[in-house]
Parts: sequence; C-alpha cells; structure tokens
Amino acid sequence: MKILVLSDSHGRETATYEIMAEHTDSDVVIHLGDGEDDIDLGLRELPAFGNKRFIRVRGNCDLGSGLPETSFDNLGGYKFYITHGYRQGVKSGVHLILGEALKNDRNVVLFGHTHQQFYEERHGVHLFNPGSVQRYEYGVIIINEKDGTIKFEHFN
Repeated sequence: MKILVLSDSHGRETATYEIMAEHTDSDVVIHLGDGEDDIDLGLRELPAFGNKRFIRVRGNCDLGSGLPETSFDNLGGYKFYITHGYRQGVKSGVHLILGEALKNDRNVVLFGHTHQQFYEERHGVHLFNPGSVQRYEYGVIIINEKDGTIKFEHFN
C-alpha cells in the first residue's frame, strides 16, 4: 500500500497537482490541513485519482471548514492518528501528540503545522510530518501488507 501524505499547501494548488501527478500509483492520499481544497485540481485533472481513498483533516488556516480536526484510520494493518497538530502544540514538540497516540492505541501519527519534515519512532509510535507542499515537500508511506513492514520517506 502506498500512501501520499500532503500538508500545509496554503493555496498552492498547482504544486499539489504536480506532486499528485508524480504519484498516481498511490492507494490513499492524506492531506493534513491548511489547504484542504488544494487537491481538487488533481482530482479534476488526474482520472487515476477517481477511485482513490482520500483522508482530509482541517488545519488552523482552514477557516469555516467542515472537515474533522482528527481522523483515526486503520490502513494496511496500522492504526493511524491523523491531525494537523496545532491543537497538540507540535511547534513546541511532539510530547502531547505522542501521549494522545498512546492513549488512543495508535502506532502511526501524521501531523503538519510546523512546515518542517520530521520522522521519529518513540515508544513504538511512528511520528511523521511530510513538511509543507508550499515548499514542494511531501511524504510517502509504503506498507508491505505481506510482511507488515512500514517505510516513511520524505521528498522535496
């Protein structure tokens, strides 16, 4: 399973489209907020994405959004905690978001907000921030469902 992870596109619809066009083989596309509508160009122009699963959460700049702030999803045998991260204070560190992941029995946390690419594993929890699409940064997660391995990659 290939998961394309985007965040903080802040109106950079063309950059989002270009990234999506490079990863039409993705099974799931996740947008972590602050530009929730920026994937719409890709959806219109890339027929390959018509049947993909999309997960979106709202960021602090997505004013008036009807999207949830948090999504708990099971993907490829992993329990995901998906959020923008501003309510968890990720600009000051990952201790709060890690605590929430542990409390909710999650083993993968995806967050944005800092505009900084980040990956670390703590207490069996993978913490991953793809960076900012605004700077052509994004992430890809590969889950091998046969052997249960997971791999996190940053791109820019």
